Amino acid sequence: MNKNKFNFTNDVKFMQNKGVSPLIATVILIGFVVIIIAIIILWGKDYLQEKAEKSSALEEAARDCLSVDISVETITGKDGFLIYNDGNIPFDGLIIRQHCGGDIAATRVYTTVNVGASLELVKANAVIKCGGEVSIPSILYDEADSFEVIPAKRPAGKGAPLVPCSDKKQEVKLSQEP
Repeated sequence: MNKNKFNFTNDVKFMQNKGVSPLIATVILIGFVVIIIAIIILWGKDYLQEKAEKSSALEEAARDCLSVDISVETITGKDGFLIYNDGNIPFDGLIIRQHCGGDIAATRVYTTVNVGASLELVKANAVIKCGGEVSIPSILYDEADSFEVIPAKRPAGKGAPLVPCSDKKQEVKLSQEP
């Protein structure tokens, strides 16, 4: 008898015994599903915890706004104004809304102003048109005629945004020279 000859009955029986049983396949699939669900739960837990921490930090910054107080005084002889920190805690920046005719340009100034300290903001010597880039944050637009000065707190954390203390805003109108 030839060993290479195909024996249908024996070969079919051999091929039927090569597969994975349906029970083992089901157990493996359930194992994969359990592992995927565990990964999603762990990721979701970290994600929700991070969201809660950020929300807590923003709420704390908003609460700190209650202790922030500013006053604004125009500077005689200069086209600008001084911002004084009259509050109980330092603030971490300002949001300056500059009114230019019908347009409003918002500038963020990232600087800490300690209690009792002041910050000077002046108009640029060169003409900087509203809507243009201001690279030095303590320079105001030349065309701006009035300003809203809003102190802001910055929560702890890398890349945290300024949280405006909107109820503490001060409006300033610079005198127009003839």
